Amino acid sequence: MAALIYKDNKILIAQRPEKDPFALKWEFPGGKVKVGEDDRTALLREIEEELKVSVKIGKCVFEIDHDYPNLSVRLAFYWCEILGGRQMTPCFHRCLEWVSPKELEKYNFLEADQPVLKQLRRGFVDKILNAQTSPF
Repeated sequence: MAALIYKDNKILIAQRPEKDPFALKWEFPGGKVKVGEDDRTALLREIEEELKVSVKIGKCVFEIDHDYPNLSVRLAFYWCEILGGRQMTPCFHRCLEWVSPKELEKYNFLEADQPVLKQLRRGFVDKILNAQTSPF
């Protein structure tokens, strides 16, 4: 699962480390669900481990199944808001960036994220924020 963390008209993205199987690719913060966890519990844990901040998890806004040559993944993307914690620090990722949806095309993202990127560039964030119901 992954977090779509939005603040001041920008989305948080993270670059994978150099020694990772998908080295230097960009992605949205998140990770794997452990046995006995649901998506929300796992996402809370992953964000705390990766960024050292707490988040409020909102609605699941995208779900994607993607097949890499040696790996199949199911990704659920949740709208999230930072609640607090220490200074946000990349504990797993090489670096973090806050970017506008239109700037996303400048970054080399993982293949599985491409459908979400396409929607974000097409104004999906505005649709979420302008919807009659809260994303939380």
